[in-house]
Amino acid sequence: DDVDIYWSTPTKDAPLMNIDGKPWPTNEGGTYSNRTVTVQYGLANSLNTISARTLDKIGTTYSYDFFKNKFHISTLTPQDCDLAPMATGALTYGVTVLEMTAAYQAFGNGGYYYEPYGYYKIEDSKGNVIIEKTPDKDKEVALSENTSWVMNRMLNTVMTQGTGRYYALDGIECIGKTGTTTGNRDTVFAAYTPYYTCAVWSGYDNNEKLPDYARNFHKALWKKVMTRIHEGLPSKEFEKPASVEKLSVCEETGLLPRAGCPVITEYFDVGTMPTEYCEEHYYDS
Repeated sequence: DDVDIYWSTPTKDAPLMNIDGKPWPTNEGGTYSNRTVTVQYGLANSLNTISARTLDKIGTTYSYDFFKNKFHISTLTPQDCDLAPMATGALTYGVTVLEMTAAYQAFGNGGYYYEPYGYYKIEDSKGNVIIEKTPDKDKEVALSENTSWVMNRMLNTVMTQGTGRYYALDGIECIGKTGTTTGNRDTVFAAYTPYYTCAVWSGYDNNEKLPDYARNFHKALWKKVMTRIHEGLPSKEFEKPASVEKLSVCEETGLLPRAGCPVITEYFDVGTMPTEYCEEHYYDS
């Protein structure tokens, strides 16, 4: 809450540092543009540079504790409390598909984390309840409702203009994020709708590089499975909380726009809306 990172926070698409004489991180193909872009643009287009620079502002310790205690990622090790693991997914043991799915559903459930489970209730031969899951009672607050909604909208741009845009469902709002490890050895797609959340990993057990023809397999599989289970369901969108506002801002500064500003529209918690006007594109008439 003290870092002030928003949808339109200007961030440079450039390596954060040099490691052993090489720039780190770079984007897919070892590229970076040196342009200033928004956090939303970096998220939608999977820019490692924006992820690393954003994490550098937040702090690795805070992020590590958040993943472990709020999203209950059980595979984390102390060595993962560093920039590369937290920013680009270079975790010692990775994340299970089940825990990835459980974490992502919080962005569509008002910020609540629900423990994943494979049964509702177990009874003995006389009908006595031995074990029963009570998700509405046991749910935990992982994010505020407003923060989860803003993240929901940012992740929606992955599916409308970013790396997942060809895999959205027809008539159902989709929210998600793609991920690829160095050398295309693992690919992940975690995405959800107002009805269901699903994550898909694809790769080889021996960590062999994926062939070119299989690099979108995980997204194609997600769409095929989710299309089938959504058959017959009515069109549906996520509902915006009353305490979140939609506002046009300058794309380059994140401030209120003047004439001459490149303008984008984003979502804000009502308490974090900008009040100052951009001065970089102001032209006195």
